[in-house]
Amino acid sequence: MKIKILALFLLGAIVLTGCSIFHPVKPQEALKHPLGTDSLKVGMTKEQVKSLLGEPDSIAPLERSADILSTERQEWVYDARYSDLPVKADYLGKFMTLIFDGDNLVSYDSTK
Repeated sequence: MKIKILALFLLGAIVLTGCSIFHPVKPQEALKHPLGTDSLKVGMTKEQVKSLLGEPDSIAPLERSADILSTERQEWVYDARYSDLPVKADYLGKFMTLIFDGDNLVSYDSTK
């Protein structure tokens, strides 16, 4: 009996571990921003981008120009998560690279 309970526990742990990559959207966020209804726009702040796409998969600093007044530049990368969703959520199926100068989005590129 103890072996069966232990086996079920281990099986459940393995199944739950496989789901650890998925980050579900909070219901209140889904209501404010239904999938595919918002889009990226140059000039958006980092917080606006995070509310639309979530946390980036990686953030890398970019080399600054020689200008003393230049701000910190960053490259945010979002890896493609889902390729075939039955909803208009194209950004979830694309690899995206976003460039920020200071707190604002200055350019982005996406590939499927």
